[in-house]
Amino acid sequence: MTDDSETSIRIIEAAQADASELLAFFDEAFGPVKAHFLMDHGDWWHRGPGNRFVAICDGAIAGYRGIIPTVCLFGAKELPAVWGVDLFVLPRFRGLGLQRLLDQCLLEASNLIMSFPGDLGAKIYAKQGYSLREDLQGLSISLAPEPLAKTSPGLGGLVKHVVARGRALGFRGVARQAVRRGRGISFRAQTVHYRPRRTESIDSPDPEVLENLFRRHVTSDLATTLRSAEYLRWRYLAAPYRSELAFYLSDSHGQATHCAIVRFPRSAPEARILDVFGDLADEEGLTDLVRTILRDATNREVDHVFVQASLPALARSLQGAGFTPDYLRRFRWFSHIPEVHDRLSTIQLHWVLGDSDSDPPF
Repeated sequence: MTDDSETSIRIIEAAQADASELLAFFDEAFGPVKAHFLMDHGDWWHRGPGNRFVAICDGAIAGYRGIIPTVCLFGAKELPAVWGVDLFVLPRFRGLGLQRLLDQCLLEASNLIMSFPGDLGAKIYAKQGYSLREDLQGLSISLAPEPLAKTSPGLGGLVKHVVARGRALGFRGVARQAVRRGRGISFRAQTVHYRPRRTESIDSPDPEVLENLFRRHVTSDLATTLRSAEYLRWRYLAAPYRSELAFYLSDSHGQATHCAIVRFPRSAPEARILDVFGDLADEEGLTDLVRTILRDATNREVDHVFVQASLPALARSLQGAGFTPDYLRRFRWFSHIPEVHDRLSTIQLHWVLGDSDSDPPF
C-alpha cells in the first residue's frame, strides 16, 4: 500500500459490511465490550441503521464513523443537529485521508455538527474550520474514600505511602486527594440522613409530563438538547440498560420544577448524573435534587458520583453539595448557517453526560 493512487477506497453504511469483519474491526478499535455493544445495540445508539459508516480500503474495513441525530434547542428555536462519535482509523491505514472522507458523512447529515473532541481531535478540527469552547466542567464527588495506607500499618508505613504517592502524583496532587478524602467522609455522613424537601424518586416517568416540564423553562439565551417525549423515550426509557436508571422529580407548590436522570451501573460502584433539566435558575430546587441523589447513592454504597455542567447555577449547586471540578471539556461545532455558527461562541450551553457519547453506552 505504498502508492495511494492504487488504493481502492469507498465509504459504505456499516449495515452493508460483513458482520464478522465489522466485529473484528470494533474489537481492535474499541475493545471487546464496546465491540459487542455496537453489534447488538448500535441501531438503537445511533437512532437507526443508516447512521454508521465504514471506510473500505482494498476490501478491508479500515475506518469507522458514527453519528447520533438530535435536535438542539437553540435560542428557543428547534434546530436538527448531529453528534459525531467514534471516529477511528486503524493505524496501518492512516495517512490516506480516511478521516476527511468519514467526516464528510457528518457534513452531509446536518446543518449543525457537534462533538466533544480529545486533545488530538481538537487540533485537527481547529485546522478544518470547526470552532471550539472549553467551558464544560466535569465534576465528581467521592463518597467512599480509600484509607491513605492499605497495607502498611503505623506511622512508618503512612510516611512511606505518602512519599510514594508524592512521587507518583506530585505532593500537590496528594494534598488535593487528602482534601477530597476528608470531604468525602464529611459529605457521606451528611447525605446518608438527608431528608428531601421537594424531590422524590419515581419508577415510571411519563415522557409527555417530562417534556412539558422542560418546555416550561425554555429560555432564549441557551443552547441545549430538546427533551421531547420522543427523545426521552429513545435515550432513556428504551435504553438497553433501562434497569440501571433512576428518575428524580422536584416540585414546588404542586408543580414539577426539575428532573434528573441518574445511572447506577451494575459493573462499577459509581453513579453518573446523565441529565438535569427544568428551572435551572432555581438553586434551592437544584440543591435539594442533588442532595437527594447523593443520599440515594450513599445508600446504594456508591463510591463516586460523576456529572457534567456548564451553567453557573447548576455548577454552584453541585459544588455546594460537595462536588469538585475534575477537568474542563471541549465542545466543537460547525454549522453551515453563519448566525448559528457564530452565536454558539457566546450563547450559554447546557450539555450533560446524556449528550453525545459522554456516558459510555455499554
